[in-house]
Amino acid sequence: MFQKLRTDLVKKLSSIKVLLVNADMIPADGEESFSDRESGDFGGIRELEKLGVKSIAFFTTTKNAVIDAVFRLGIDLIVQVVSTKAAFYSKLKSKHRVDDKEVAFIGGTLSDIPIIEKAGFSVAFPDAPLEVKAKSYYVAYGMGREAIKEVVGLIIKARSSGG
Repeated sequence: MFQKLRTDLVKKLSSIKVLLVNADMIPADGEESFSDRESGDFGGIRELEKLGVKSIAFFTTTKNAVIDAVFRLGIDLIVQVVSTKAAFYSKLKSKHRVDDKEVAFIGGTLSDIPIIEKAGFSVAFPDAPLEVKAKSYYVAYGMGREAIKEVVGLIIKARSSGG
């Protein structure tokens, strides 16, 4: 997928301990595309755990079928209906005893901007508003689940081979 990562990406991604995803930006078109048919994994999340990522957290502001599908995959933290994203972000950091620089966040709504501005590695979905993309460190190429797989792949590459 990635031959060699830019030095700045390696630096930012090497310290990631928590991956946080706004699931509101993922179309709920079934669980099938969420996992690798052979391993039951979702884009390498199990590999992230082996590399020292403490938590992969998905949240939504509404009841969401995507969260239900992720839950069945055994992801560490699933939160339905987050009313205040910034407060949720602070609680997540406290729970896992991490700093902002150790959090990767994938989002795409205007209300994600407070987290985007704090997270060590912020990623916008490609269909996010221009304001969100401008504040994010990285804009994913893939949409929805593919964006998450892309970021997981970046983190794995940075952590396992130094770029």
